[in-house]
Amino acid sequence: MSVQNFGKLGVYTSEDTVISFQLGDGDPWHNSNTSSDDDLGGTSPLFGEQPLMLSMNGYRILARGADNRLPNEIEKMIHGNRILPGLMDKQINILYGKGLMPYINTFEKNKVVRLWQECKEITNWLDGWVENGFESYQQFTEALIRRYYFFEDAFVKWRFNRSRLIGSKPIAGLELIDNKRARLATSRKVDPLYEDLEYRDFKHVFVGNWNAGIDYRFKRYDMLNMKNPSSHKVAVSHHRNEAVGNHYGLNKFYEGTKDWIKGTSKTPLFINSYLENSFGSNVHVIIPAAWLEHKKNMLENICDENEKLKEANQPLITIKDKITGQEIVIGTEFSERYLIEYTNMEIKKLSKYLSGTKNQGKIFVSNSFQNGEKEEVRWKIEVIDLKYKEYINSLISYDKRADEVLTTSKGIDSSISSISKDGIISKSGSDLYYNYLIYLHNLSIPERICSEVFNMAIRINFPHLYKQGFRLGFYNDAPQKLEDTPPADRLQSQVSNNSSQLSRIENLLISMNDGNN
Repeated sequence: MSVQNFGKLGVYTSEDTVISFQLGDGDPWHNSNTSSDDDLGGTSPLFGEQPLMLSMNGYRILARGADNRLPNEIEKMIHGNRILPGLMDKQINILYGKGLMPYINTFEKNKVVRLWQECKEITNWLDGWVENGFESYQQFTEALIRRYYFFEDAFVKWRFNRSRLIGSKPIAGLELIDNKRARLATSRKVDPLYEDLEYRDFKHVFVGNWNAGIDYRFKRYDMLNMKNPSSHKVAVSHHRNEAVGNHYGLNKFYEGTKDWIKGTSKTPLFINSYLENSFGSNVHVIIPAAWLEHKKNMLENICDENEKLKEANQPLITIKDKITGQEIVIGTEFSERYLIEYTNMEIKKLSKYLSGTKNQGKIFVSNSFQNGEKEEVRWKIEVIDLKYKEYINSLISYDKRADEVLTTSKGIDSSISSISKDGIISKSGSDLYYNYLIYLHNLSIPERICSEVFNMAIRINFPHLYKQGFRLGFYNDAPQKLEDTPPADRLQSQVSNNSSQLSRIENLLISMNDGNN
């Protein structure tokens, strides 16, 4: 809990209470020591267009974001949102499909057709990752796709076989490097203020904990040299969705919607805060100047009395409130601090009765008295109509709009995402069918980036198969419309057949049990 004073104005806040107050009647802003408009918030200088470069052991390292913590920011923002993790899981599942499959591109009637076919050499190598001490290629692939949708780039560590025995493949397996730990680096003495920085200049990757600062514990890896891959013991490759003005992958979805992500993540906090604070947050208390003068005189008298007690070596008088438990230690000389502490103590005591789910219907008792003009002086408690219905409705409307912005920016229609628009999800099969086909059609670039590392590995491990046109891609069955599906193959027919088969099995078991009895 805390009490903040701004001249004649103040606000008391606790876990379930917000009460504003003013000292004295009249205009609370007059002669108030509040900040000017210029002090309410300044603008920091804009970060320059030039990329931030760090120096380490003769290398120049390209920072990621203005504070070199952009991946941490993206990860935290997405994980803290209520719909984005689910949306990304759907994107990952759709792109992954039924997994990696070998294929060869062929031409049929002037069209490129992907011919999926089995290739034991490639699949045996992929299945051998676990035996070589790596995670399965399926786990690696899923994690790679997830990195793409989070950051639109990924760093891959290439592990080469130490032995060059006949029949052994150069590449034993692949590993992912955490994007938060990897940074592009160059040995070129480039000054980004005056020279163009090209992506091809970055021939190294530094890996370490950038939150701990720059020290000798960082590891440096060379970028994979496709012309002479056997020259490496360990190498790193970088796979990205190229973006203008950014040598890393740029999550354009995040950059364009991060304010919406922040807003929709805070909506539940605003609503919950209202539910917790609604009993006290619409109350404004006016403390009369005469009451303040009266209490000031009271405190001055206590100070005078304490001076006498001090001379007599007796305990000094203190003020302790039984309700709040707050105690004010009074000295021998009056200070305005005593009056502020006493006033804050009274406000806290008032809040105990005005706020909280268990305090409804309680009565707060205070004394009123007359001033020199025989006028009644007492505290005034005013209820402020903050129009909470409109407030809650505006939050809900914002939340719906934010959902629409996020799903639209992701390119996932509500029929696919299962996130309703105004409580309605299209039940039309044709809507789902065509929206799904359109979404699959737009996966060419994500698939190329996420399968690039595997096809580079095929080129190194199986050059003869690579020359034959073998590649790895993600297999997705394009769904057929119901009218194009034979009746026997329809889901309803399959469910009916399965139910009939289960009924026959149940009847057989019953008859067997009856026979045994």
